[in-house]
Amino acid sequence: SRRSSSHAAAFSASEDVSLSSLRVVEIAVPFDLQSTLSTYFIAPLIVEYNKAHPECRVVVKDYSVYATRENPEGGVRRLVTDMLTGVYRPDIVLTQTHDSLSGVPYSLLTEQIVKNRMYKDLSPYLETDAEFSRENLFGAVQRLFDPGDGGMWGICPSFNASFLISPAVLIGKYADGWTLAEFLDTAENLPAGVYLGGKSCMRQYAVKFLLGEDGLSVFLDREAGTCSFDSPLFLRLLKLCARLPADEKELAASSLAAEALYDKTLELYYNHHVLLARGSVLNGFDELDRLESSFGTKDWAIPGYPSEDRSGARVTSECAFVVTSFSSDPDFAWEIVRAIIADEKMAYAPCQSRKSIFRERARADVESGRYTVTTFQGRNTSSSGSYAEDGVFPTKEDMKYPGWITIPTMEDCERLVDFLDRRAGYPITQCVPAAITDIVNEELSAFFAGVGSAEDCAKKIQSRVSIYMAEHG
Repeated sequence: SRRSSSHAAAFSASEDVSLSSLRVVEIAVPFDLQSTLSTYFIAPLIVEYNKAHPECRVVVKDYSVYATRENPEGGVRRLVTDMLTGVYRPDIVLTQTHDSLSGVPYSLLTEQIVKNRMYKDLSPYLETDAEFSRENLFGAVQRLFDPGDGGMWGICPSFNASFLISPAVLIGKYADGWTLAEFLDTAENLPAGVYLGGKSCMRQYAVKFLLGEDGLSVFLDREAGTCSFDSPLFLRLLKLCARLPADEKELAASSLAAEALYDKTLELYYNHHVLLARGSVLNGFDELDRLESSFGTKDWAIPGYPSEDRSGARVTSECAFVVTSFSSDPDFAWEIVRAIIADEKMAYAPCQSRKSIFRERARADVESGRYTVTTFQGRNTSSSGSYAEDGVFPTKEDMKYPGWITIPTMEDCERLVDFLDRRAGYPITQCVPAAITDIVNEELSAFFAGVGSAEDCAKKIQSRVSIYMAEHG
């Protein structure tokens, strides 16, 4: 969810102040603060903080000015270069943990910060902070910001998660996660009449749909600088994808994929004939309606993307704060970060990183009698929320179109909390570089177009990725 940065504003001259006489903290930002809902209130909060604390000053260094239409990556790359060369040493960096939807590589900034240890470990602050303690901060967030030694290279007020969901009756013993080998065992031996997935299971989308953005990491050994795309496991994956339908015409007749949630195929999803669908937690507990309505059941499960540690979900944040190792006063820098992320305005951002707020919002939904009606009309999905008057909820007989009525409970909330706290997320050091993904996709496209065998494709990927890893450490 994004907002336009265009808005009316009035400015007036303020009293001249010498920054040399104040306690100053500088925040570097490589993007427009008003470009995301998660960061929309940060600029006003900084203004309010400065007004309330005349003895100090929070200054924002906006690196987005170096980004142009011709070079949208200019801001983040300039900031990376300036920090690596020591030209610029901010106290705090506000960034995004992963690349933007438009492809701007914010992951490059986070990777360099972690790789070169340009951060202050925030763990000691969490030990003395009840609101942002280890107990209250979602495990998904702690894993995302773990540099590999159990520390915290940053923190965020909110996050997103994406994963695969399934009806529990079909996923069985893998409801709590699976490895890639276990996933392939399942996909290669589907019961009669059960489809692997929907429209996203077409051949050209399959790897991303089934493995997520970073599932290929199972074939990468970062410490040794090697890869294993010539392994039997990768060949199994290739051959599975090659059997998937190439287009919608093949999709309709395929035994491996069902169409998306159209009226004529809705009963396949609602009667346990489809194994997998995309799931997400983008708006906290509000996402419960999608988890239930995808398969028309409260008995949903989150096997997640296949991974060796069964973490299952990709976690990201558009509002990641880093107290840098450059800061001459890291305690004060943390004070500023905490003041921002704990402010009630930031609580409006989706999916809060604190379990207490997540539960608080869920409880408000349950106690108010809130419900959501999701209907499917041809190719269109429609959802509308309302509140039950006198505790009387609508029933399926009240619906004009096929669909599902989601009535949330605190038990549903605790299932989501458990998943996000115990299983979701992994360190950004496990993310697959975009260059490697591009190499794999390029060779897959050629293979799916009929160029060479699966073995030929695997050998080409192995060779190219090996060269990339040797050149980039």
